[in-house]
Amino acid sequence: MKRPFKDGRFFLHDSHRMGFVNVSRRSVIAALIRGGISAVAARYLMSTAAAETVFSLKLPEAGPPNRTPSFEVFLALSQLVTLRSLLDEASARRMYPLFLEEPWGAHHIHSTYAQLLALPDEADKLPRHAHPALGGKLSKGQVWFASHLLTTWYLGIYYHERTAPVRVAYSEALMHDLVHPGIPQRFDEGSGFGAWGDPPRMTKRP
Repeated sequence: MKRPFKDGRFFLHDSHRMGFVNVSRRSVIAALIRGGISAVAARYLMSTAAAETVFSLKLPEAGPPNRTPSFEVFLALSQLVTLRSLLDEASARRMYPLFLEEPWGAHHIHSTYAQLLALPDEADKLPRHAHPALGGKLSKGQVWFASHLLTTWYLGIYYHERTAPVRVAYSEALMHDLVHPGIPQRFDEGSGFGAWGDPPRMTKRP
């Protein structure tokens, strides 16, 4: 049984013991926008808000800050910032080492995830079994990292000043949801001069 907060978040009962948390999309968006997430990322999040008010995630423990965050924590963080319960695991596994290798990468993964799971200051007013997602306030660094992660999932390309751009997803990139169920075919250099100016041909997503 679940009873909603006034703001749309949910008390957790048996589902909490199994590790599943009902997350309010509006709570996620509000926390990221309060922290100053980029305008483009905010627009993307707002465009997904009406699709599903609450979604269910299995959220692992953040673990101690002095340990490398697990892949499961990275995937759960990705699910939170993209507002998606289903993400391509192969793409996530390609991204995971790239983000870990960034300066402060492991710290950003852990601290951002832990902060998103933090209880609000008025936690004493809530039942002990309550676990409202995204109760904490994100720092500028955490919001930058969340925006960086969201951009990577949206474009399917990892950008960072320490390395050349890395393709981590193609058909799985979230930007293709805008033209679902099709994706543009990859450009063929043998198509002839000026072919790059033609509208892209579409193919079905795998």
